[in-house]
Amino acid sequence: EVYENIISNKVANEDKLKLTINKVFSKFPNEFERISNGEIKLIKFFIGQTMKEAKGKFSPLDILEFLNKKFDIK
Repeated sequence: EVYENIISNKVANEDKLKLTINKVFSKFPNEFERISNGEIKLIKFFIGQTMKEAKGKFSPLDILEFLNKKFDIK
């Protein structure tokens, strides 16, 4: 049961992270288009903006992992 709660919280947290990042993308459409076209140096910009939007609720590493998956960055 404890394990199920941990998994449930992790999934909920990932959903909140996804919503927050999508909100940031909508605020910065030009930068989103640039990163979508391969300008990966914008990763740091989006990490910072996501942390600002979430008021520090997510770690930079979690945000980086999400962005790397989204943009298929190795």
